[in-house]
This record gives sequence, structure tokens and C-alpha cells, in this order.
Amino acid sequence: MRKTLLFLGMILALVCANAHAENHELSTNCNVTSMASDRAQDDGPYTIGVTSNPTIGGTTTGAGDYESGQTCTLTATPNQGYVFANWTENGVPQTNNPVYSFTVIENRELVANFVASSYNISAYADPYIGGSVVGAGTYGYMQTCTLTATANPGYAFVCWTENGTSVSSSPTYSFTVTANRDLVAVFVAQDLVISVTINPTNAGSVSGAGTYSFQQPCTLVATPATGYDFICWKENGVPVAYNATYSFNVTAPRNLVAQFAPKSFAVSVTVNPAASGTIAGTGTYSYGQTCTLVATPATGYTFVNWTENGQTVSTEATYEFTVTGNCNLVANFTLKSYEVSVSMNPTIGGSVTGAGTYLYGQTCTMVATPATGYTFVNWTENGQVVSTEATYEFTVTHNHNLVAHFELQSLVISATVTPTNSGIVSGAGTYLYGQTCTLTATPATGYTFVNWTENGQTVSTEATFEFTATGNRNFVAHFALQSIVIAATVIPTNSGMVIGTGTYSYGETCTLTATPVTGYEFVCWKEGGDIVSIDETYSFTVTAPRNLVAQFAIKAFLVSATVNPAESGTVTGTGTGTYDYGQTCTLTATPNAGYTFVNWTENGQIVSTAATYEFIVTSNRV
Repeated sequence: MRKTLLFLGMILALVCANAHAENHELSTNCNVTSMASDRAQDDGPYTIGVTSNPTIGGTTTGAGDYESGQTCTLTATPNQGYVFANWTENGVPQTNNPVYSFTVIENRELVANFVASSYNISAYADPYIGGSVVGAGTYGYMQTCTLTATANPGYAFVCWTENGTSVSSSPTYSFTVTANRDLVAVFVAQDLVISVTINPTNAGSVSGAGTYSFQQPCTLVATPATGYDFICWKENGVPVAYNATYSFNVTAPRNLVAQFAPKSFAVSVTVNPAASGTIAGTGTYSYGQTCTLVATPATGYTFVNWTENGQTVSTEATYEFTVTGNCNLVANFTLKSYEVSVSMNPTIGGSVTGAGTYLYGQTCTMVATPATGYTFVNWTENGQVVSTEATYEFTVTHNHNLVAHFELQSLVISATVTPTNSGIVSGAGTYLYGQTCTLTATPATGYTFVNWTENGQTVSTEATFEFTATGNRNFVAHFALQSIVIAATVIPTNSGMVIGTGTYSYGETCTLTATPVTGYEFVCWKEGGDIVSIDETYSFTVTAPRNLVAQFAIKAFLVSATVNPAESGTVTGTGTGTYDYGQTCTLTATPNAGYTFVNWTENGQIVSTAATYEFIVTSNRV
């Protein structure tokens, strides 16, 4: 019977092996049949499999292949920190004995279960009134235990000890549990320091600071120095008392601040006479502050002195002093007197009257009389024309040094610009007969000079035009807009085209448009290696010649290939990936054993029946 079954099993195995290349599913069924044939044997061999749970919990021996009826003995040995729990099979407990013996009659898969060992961690405070501890208890092997010691008021934590030896100076002590431990949190009674800071320094004094025992009464007394007031007691920037005497029971170290503030005084000033000047620096000042008063006389006045209670305290307009009380001062001013002097230009051109000494606000009348052959031109002061009338009347507000100008017959030379705002001219004005006049034309940005004309006739093509004044003349400076060239190149060559280049007038808008050819895409506009725009259409105002570059880049496409069915073959060659437009892609399909290549398809359509498929890349292909 056994020989018959073995023979049938061999036949079935052979049939399955032959069918495997054509039908994978049939191969699977054949394996099941073959296993059933093996299990049909009544004398084995049978496999006894063993695993540890958890893997690091321990080791096992005894697993392997056994003949039917043999005795199998499995032994479970726990690793350090673990103990053996039981043997289970398919989740069902079999025995709690680490040595498990049984008669083999079938394949079995057993699990040796281990559990982590438990340890007791105890902790207490020494002395017991010094503080408290948390974190003691039962822990598994290699668990982390964290003990925390908290000191009671008046005590400080010292260290953790074990068997009289310090193991940590931190109130929080963490360690990995590998054995039972008995720890002690050591505390010590504190001397509590009460310290005091004076703010501002030297603003006063305090008494009562020092070292105290827990709950001992402490009384602090703050005494302000001259010119200061006590404000409050502060701790950590927060007021805790407003009485100069502050009493409390000491329960912890404290760092207090006795806050003082300088006393405040008013500094006021009266102006004499009224409205004769202004004062800066009055107001409220703290004791010991420096007050700086500045007296600024009104127009026409001068500062005299500072007085207080009728006594002169300073003759300087800026008066600086230390404030020790309220002050009421008087700033005294007086009217100024000024000199009015005059001269003639040229000296032989005429004579003048009216010069002399005047008080601020008086009226001065100056009269200029030209000499024979001269005409009066104007009055100037510090080079500025103040009147064109021969009789000049004005209010005296400062020292005046006037010049009466006379001249021989004068001529007017004028110049204008066309078009408007296209440039500027200099040199026009009044000239004496026979003087040399120089006109200069300067073009505005974007313009160039053309010529000078008079009464429509060209008189010069030079921007600087020089001539002798012999009569009144009116010139026109002509300018014209600049012509500017805008050029553009394409990179790479033949990758696209550009429209919009050419010659433009200054200030015109230029619009360049870049259009890529097939297979390329626009990247950006560059100038001098720098990107100036990423838009295909780039508009700008023309102010100077420009040479721009339209940057294009060849398009890149993704070529990917899959095998159907997945296990039927492979694709090789230049392969799938990213290709530039116009590149050649070569794909080669190689069938696995038992398969033959059929065709290449794209979007469900056949594109080739050759195993090697070569094509030009013009788009993404899958």
C-alpha cells in the first residue's frame, strides 16, 4: 500500500512539474496534492517548529524533523531579565514546564512564551520632613524608572544615595531597572538669605537684610537720601509693598529691590520785554538733574542776561544748572541797532544818499543818482537784487551793505528752446554793447542738439555759440529726439524667432515677442547674462540701445514602458526615461521562459509588432 501511494505521488509530482511552465495555478494545485501524498505516510518524517515570544525573551532546543512515534523533547531557556511562561500551539496553552516532551504523530508549530522579570524599586526621604519622593514601585526588566525628589519649604535637596553611596545629585534620577533597588533622597535644612538692592544706587539706604531661619520674622526699613522719595518694595520687577517698613515671615530666599525716585521741581521763565524772545528747557525736573535753558531772541532783539529775584545769574544765552528746588527766572532782551552802508559799481557811475545807523524796525530811504553817461540799474545786497528803483525804501532788520549799480547802455540777449522741454540754454541776459555773449545749448535726456536760429535763419550748428553784442537779439535752440537701435538674438540658433526689433525714438515703447519653433519652449529674455523677463512678450520704454537674448530650451518628454503580463518578460535597450524632442528611443522586449513577444501598444493601439521598437520622441509616451 505504501509503495503504491509513493508511486502515485511521484507520478503526480512529475505531471505538475511539466504543467508548471504553462499554468502557474495548476502548479500550485499540484503542490497541494503532493503534500497530501506526503502526509498520507504514517511514519513521517514530521517537522516540529519552535519560535520564542518575544524573540529576545529566551532560546529553545529540540526543534527538527522526527519519524512518526518518536519522542520530541523541547527545552525553553529564558535570557537574562526574563522568565519562562508556557508553551502554546495556535494560541492554546500546552504546558507550563520549560521542558516539554511528546510523541510525534504530525507536524507541529509551538511557541515558547517568556515574560520580563519584575523588580521592586523603593525610595524614601531623609529626614522624612525634608521633602517627598515619587516614582517608586514595581518595574519590568530594562524598564526606565524615574524618581523625583521635591524639597519641603525650608529644606534643600542634596542627593540620591544607595547603601550609603551617592548615585545622583539631580532631584530627578532616571535609570534602567535590572534588579531590586532601595534608594534614599537626602535633604538638608536651609539658611534663607534676604538680600536688598537699592534703585537707583545711592538714592537711599535699607536695614534688615541678612540670613534667616525658616519662618523667622524679617523687617526691612527703607530710608530715602536727600532729594529722593521712597516708592515701593519690588520682587522680580513686581511691587510687593508700598510702606517703607516691610515685615514678613521668611519661607524662602528673597531678593528685594527698594525703589526710590528723585523729587520733582518746576523750572519756569519770564521773558522781558514780552515777545522779545523764546525760551527752551523749562518744565519739571528731578532733584539733581541738570537743567539747560536756552534763550533765543526774537527778530530784532539781542539777549542781555538771566536774573533770579532781581540778581543776575548768567549773561550767556545758554544757562546750565543743577536743579535742587523750584526756580523762576527772567530772560532779559533789548532791541538791536544796525549799520546801513553803501557803495557804487562802478565807482564813477553815480552817487547815493541815506546810509547811517538805524534801530531795528526803522525805515531807511536810499537814493541813487547816476553820473552823466550812465543809467541806474539796481540795488543789490550780498549779490542779490533787492530793487530796480533809484529810490529804495526798506525796513531795517539787520546790518545792510548795499551796492548801487550803474551801467552803460545795455542790450538784451534772449534764447528759447524748441521743442519744449527738449533741453536747456544758458548765457542769455543783459550785455553791454561790445561785450562777448556765449550761449550754450544742453540737450535733455533722449535729445540731441541741431542748431541755433534767429528769425528762422540758421546762425550756428555748434551747441556753444559765441558772438559780440551789438543789439537786442532773440535766438532759438533746436533739438531732436534720439534714434535708438533695439536688437535681439535667439539661443540656441533656430530654436525660435523674435519680432519687434528695430530703430525707436527715445521714450517709445518697444514690444518684443519670442515664438519657439516646434520642439522648443520659451525660457526667458536675458540681457548681459541677467534675466530681465520670463514672459514671451516683453515691453519696455526705450532709453538706450539694447541687445537682448531670447532664450529657448528643447522640450523634454517622458517615455515609460510596462510589461503585460508583469512576469512575462523584460524591456531593455536605451530604456525608458526622459528624452529631448527629436531624440531616438529604442525599446527591446525580451520574453521570459514560456512566453513569446506579441506587440507594442500605446493607448490601446498597436504601434509595432517587432520586439525592438525604435521611434523619434515628440511627446510623452506610455
